[in-house]
Amino acid sequence: MPKIQLEVCIDDPQSVNILNTCDVQRIEVCGHLSIGGVTPPLPLVRYVNEYSTIPFRVMIRVRAGLFDYTETEWKMMYEEARAIKEVCELNPLWEGFVIGALKPNGSEIDVDALKKFAQELCLSESGRHLTLHRCVDILPQSNMKTEIQRCLQAIPVIDAVLTSGGSSDGAHQGVHTLSSMMDLPIMVGSGVNEKTLPLLRAQLPQVAWWHGSFSRVVEADNRFHFGERSRVDAAKIATSRN
Repeated sequence: MPKIQLEVCIDDPQSVNILNTCDVQRIEVCGHLSIGGVTPPLPLVRYVNEYSTIPFRVMIRVRAGLFDYTETEWKMMYEEARAIKEVCELNPLWEGFVIGALKPNGSEIDVDALKKFAQELCLSESGRHLTLHRCVDILPQSNMKTEIQRCLQAIPVIDAVLTSGGSSDGAHQGVHTLSSMMDLPIMVGSGVNEKTLPLLRAQLPQVAWWHGSFSRVVEADNRFHFGERSRVDAAKIATSRN
């Protein structure tokens, strides 16, 4: 059974300071985790770039919703990615981006668009990588693995695939599908926390990489519905490794 490798997603600067004290192998930097994560604000990227002692990747997702993007949205994502690269490119801890895209039919990965993204950002030349995110979980179960394999073959800089095994109810419901993908560089996410990780690991002993927020609510507004604020909890990360 491989050693647990943890990737923790964050959307605030305080969580960076907490993670620097934890046994964590990578940070996923996002904005608005409450909607699944979007491209983070550039000041947050600058903060992570300056203060993180942990390798990190940055989400590129221009909006909430599904993953078929218009030409205008792609232009916006390129602009975001180039700005982030300019901030981070001299930092060896910056590993690259987290991104995903589907064709409008929702049954195919938009491999051409993702390949172009990797080429335009010169990721291979700069030694950076891509995580293919949970857009893959929307794919039909019948061709999910085939589509991921096709994408990996076309885009060698993708070295991680974040997935729940196609489950919308958490990775614990996708164990059967996940078990069939042990020959792929999967990172299991969705519903992974200090309580579920030991159980999932017993069912998927070959998986090394696990993804979660490991957070707690630090502020909630139940009156005006401005949302709640969460932050990484170091105790939850420590417990998940027991």
